[in-house]
Amino acid sequence: MAIQYIRVKSVREMLFDATNCLEQVLTEMDAPPEVIKKYCVDKLKLSNIHKEMILNQNEIKHLSGIFSNYVWILRINRTNNVFFTSDNPIGVIPHKHHPYISTAGLQSEGVEICFPISPKIMLSMFEKKIIVCLQNTIEEYRIWRMMKTLNIIIRFVHNRVQDVFFHAMMNFRR
Repeated sequence: MAIQYIRVKSVREMLFDATNCLEQVLTEMDAPPEVIKKYCVDKLKLSNIHKEMILNQNEIKHLSGIFSNYVWILRINRTNNVFFTSDNPIGVIPHKHHPYISTAGLQSEGVEICFPISPKIMLSMFEKKIIVCLQNTIEEYRIWRMMKTLNIIIRFVHNRVQDVFFHAMMNFRR
């Protein structure tokens, strides 16, 4: 899972965005060109850094530790719409929002990581603090399903009673 996460294009783009921000800040601070050159890297160098990250055992262990601390749930897709699987399959959903700070980082509070395993199965990993909210949502869903099932049973019984009543009235008229 950790290798799959590191290898995606969005991680390389995140590195590129970070170095662009650093370059902009250093430029605005009137840093000497040699300082900017020392701390900012071009796309080719970033590509090599990204490749090194994929092979870095410490980075893999670190990410594996993050993922192992999440609550893992397998989701089964019972709809006609399939999960989209691709070469860049991992999605991050921030369930908490902040007006100025990104909450879509792997260690952000309330984050969910989605990994479609197949068109019908997806692994969702939740940061532990958000799982309480998820449990409430699951309980609300169970109650909704139970009420929906009861409604179907009531309609079924009601229709059967009407059918019996209709047949009784037809037989009574004869």
